[in-house]
Amino acid sequence: MPKTITITAYEFSELGTDAQAKALEWMGECVNLECNEWEELSELLNTFCLEGQILSEGYLELECSDPRKTAEAILRWDPNEIKSIYGTLAQQFLAGEKIPGDFLDSLQYWLQQEYDADWDFYHSEDYLKEQIEANEYLFTEEGSRTCAL
Repeated sequence: MPKTITITAYEFSELGTDAQAKALEWMGECVNLECNEWEELSELLNTFCLEGQILSEGYLELECSDPRKTAEAILRWDPNEIKSIYGTLAQQFLAGEKIPGDFLDSLQYWLQQEYDADWDFYHSEDYLKEQIEANEYLFTEEGSRTCAL
């Protein structure tokens, strides 16, 4: 025999502090940066003629079959950050000059920093709240997700 169940649902802003913390924790578990961000990062790696993967610990591993193509691609890429930091190294590398340290290790470090910054952003309280409110998620008084039937 069918049963009627009544659940009182709350918007995020209506929850108490502890319930909001629980709701944010739930939303944080839903954020899959490796899936969401990999597409953008993959495009960037392709731009630089690199191949890469994100390991389970969130560490970026790069491979480069042609450092010359990577250096040329960096010089064609526009953002000022990489032009100033890596553009000079790319120019030196293409000119046959010895550059300090390993060019690709340095580039990998920069990309890892970008990935880490994105991770921090997508797990920030502001971003998680924005996602909860934009999707109009509802919660129980304790901050658990209500069932969607």
